Amino acid sequence: MLFFCSRGYHLTTPEDPKATIHYARDEFFIGISPTGHALALDSNHERGSAPTPMELLLIALGSCTAVDVISILQKKT
Repeated sequence: MLFFCSRGYHLTTPEDPKATIHYARDEFFIGISPTGHALALDSNHERGSAPTPMELLLIALGSCTAVDVISILQKKT
């Protein structure tokens, strides 16, 4: 699998750590990043106890784009 962000390309291999998702109960999940950071997810958007998976996806796309734009702007000065 190939990912791209401003930090460059990253090709995952079987040896690479993976993000994991644990089902907590009642539509709650705990996501753990490859670096060990834990994040709560709530698939019940009406409850609003934690971000939904779609909200996290939008945040990831937006932040990756922002990092790229800032990097480009800094290189122009």
